[in-house]
Amino acid sequence: MILNTPNMYLVLQPIEYMGRDTEYEVLTRIKGMMGAEGVIRSVIEGRREVDFDIEVLNTALDTTPIKMKLAINLLPNTLENLRVPDIMDSIIIGMGKSKSDITFEVSEDTNCESSNVLLNIQRFKNMGYRVALDDFSGRWSDFHLLEAIKPSIVKFDRELVGNSGVTSLVAQLNSSGMDTILEGVESQEDVRKAIEIGYRGLQGYFIGKPLPLKELKFGNGNSLDNMAVNFSYKD
Repeated sequence: MILNTPNMYLVLQPIEYMGRDTEYEVLTRIKGMMGAEGVIRSVIEGRREVDFDIEVLNTALDTTPIKMKLAINLLPNTLENLRVPDIMDSIIIGMGKSKSDITFEVSEDTNCESSNVLLNIQRFKNMGYRVALDDFSGRWSDFHLLEAIKPSIVKFDRELVGNSGVTSLVAQLNSSGMDTILEGVESQEDVRKAIEIGYRGLQGYFIGKPLPLKELKFGNGNSLDNMAVNFSYKD
């Protein structure tokens, strides 16, 4: 069991949407460290990505409320395995979780030239799950991946906080039916600029820090709807 690594645990970071329920990204952490990069590196070097992602999914579903919306990260090599969609779908159904409450996040390092990857992403979408493209920063490779996988959600990298140059792209993606999320939001000013640009969702320390379930505070008035009251929101 990979998550039995000493001092390793899961945390949840809120993603606030305009007019929708809060979603929580599931992240791994090690006590005394900001992230779990060392464990992830070990998982990749040991080629245990599928086992790791399945275990994270199982643990997240087993320890969170049934109605909580969750975003689950998938390591790039996990998507190469054609058994993964069926395995994860069976786990989610077995736990009694609604498919509409699950988003699978794929990273910018995902190999969009792989037929297995593209088939698996399409299968997840056909099964009724949402797929998010993480860490979009506007590079050519990002646009190539965007076109290849046609995600339900595009999460813009924190380096684009306050960058109004992406306004037309955000509007285009919104109008095509995708949700746009800005990551790395750390201040009220970041919120103001993000709402002016037209993002439909926000994530970052100002919205909420990654915390264990028992430490999360619900109904704290930090929803995007509440934060947008004083600003002009672009539909």
